[in-house]
Amino acid sequence: PPPPPPRSPSLPSPFTLSRGEDGENGAADAGADTSYDDDKAAEGGSISYIRRLGIGIATDEEILDAGLIPPGWSMRNMKGGVGFVSSARTVARAAALGATAAAEQSLVEVALSEAQRLMESAMRTAADTCERQSARFTGQSPAADVASGGVGVVLRAAGATVQGMATVRGHVAAQLAASANRAVAGAETKVQEYAMGKQSEAAAAAAAAAAETISKALVRLESTMAANVTATLHGGLAALFYVVARILHALQKKNEFNPNDGEMDTWVSFPGQEQSQACRAVLALMSKVHAMAVVCFVATGSDPMKDPNVRMLANDMARRLHVSVVAHVGRFSYSMIGALQLKRDLGEYQGWVRLVASSERQLASWRSSVEMCSALVIPAAALPGLLAETREAAEQAAGEREAAAVAAAAATSRGGGSAASVAHQSQRFAEAEEKTVGDMVRIVQLRTDYHPAILTKPRR
Repeated sequence: PPPPPPRSPSLPSPFTLSRGEDGENGAADAGADTSYDDDKAAEGGSISYIRRLGIGIATDEEILDAGLIPPGWSMRNMKGGVGFVSSARTVARAAALGATAAAEQSLVEVALSEAQRLMESAMRTAADTCERQSARFTGQSPAADVASGGVGVVLRAAGATVQGMATVRGHVAAQLAASANRAVAGAETKVQEYAMGKQSEAAAAAAAAAAETISKALVRLESTMAANVTATLHGGLAALFYVVARILHALQKKNEFNPNDGEMDTWVSFPGQEQSQACRAVLALMSKVHAMAVVCFVATGSDPMKDPNVRMLANDMARRLHVSVVAHVGRFSYSMIGALQLKRDLGEYQGWVRLVASSERQLASWRSSVEMCSALVIPAAALPGLLAETREAAEQAAGEREAAAVAAAAATSRGGGSAASVAHQSQRFAEAEEKTVGDMVRIVQLRTDYHPAILTKPRR
């Protein structure tokens, strides 16, 4: 473009003024003579376009590079003119992004609130249905009906909620990405590039603030629904094991654990040769519930053991099954032959747990229960030796754990608090040892031939 016309030294350009912190320069701005722009505009149609938009301070070269008209320049001197309409449209678009971001934030928050309401309503309905249906089941109810009509209602609702949260998360992520793309959209011309670069800062800040607010709202929704699903699943499992207790009570026969030796000729099978009817019914129900959980939570072709929801459910089922079975078998007394049936049933339960559960604590509790059945199977004369071996094994295990705890405390702490920590660990191990021995004694007391004398320690 041709060089700019000469300027009057007494009429400084508004772009040469600086803004001081003390406000003096601001006062100078306010008192500056603006007749220069008005005169030039009247003469040649010039416009203080940049200044009036508040884009900022720029040199004439930068303004020309952007394709705009610097103050004091005439449109007649501009090559081919300048797309004022394009520039103004770009600036208006950038200014509207802030309002758009705020509106999108409001819409997303309303959508998240409505999604939460619908999912919570579905979970409450499922929990009520499961509780009502489970109260109607008896020990003779088919496993498929119990699994589908009871806890299955909760599992389906929980699976739908998990999928719904994934859908909501995807929609929100897409919305945030679209907002971010609009805020940083590339310009097609230098005019748009300059205007967007200067005017979209507020819009980008508004979009970023809206994105942060939406992200926090989504996190709160995920946390709320995770707690809701967990609580509902726990309620469904409680209803399930209420039915399990009824099945065990209805189908388990006392003579299975204390058969009459005089009627051995009439026995269809020897105790322990097959799992009992109660054990078979409970495991069929457990398998159907676990399979239904896999269908509800796991995508086709995925490994169920890697799904966190299925793992959590399976470990909880293993824990609750152990509590229910231990409470159930503690109601009977056992002969040496009848204890073989108990050991077979416990082995079947343990086998199912090993297939579905991943918690080492649950697997260890089942191993311990099966091992303690030996106290019911061996002759009474061998019980003192077995009790002594159990105590020695517990003491050795406690000593090893205590040594590991001391080593860990010495490696991770050099302060005065390590001694208290080690003392606490030692107390815990001592309590675990006493519990192991106490459990063995309680198992022995279930023998039909139990007498305190059979627990007397053998002389060394």
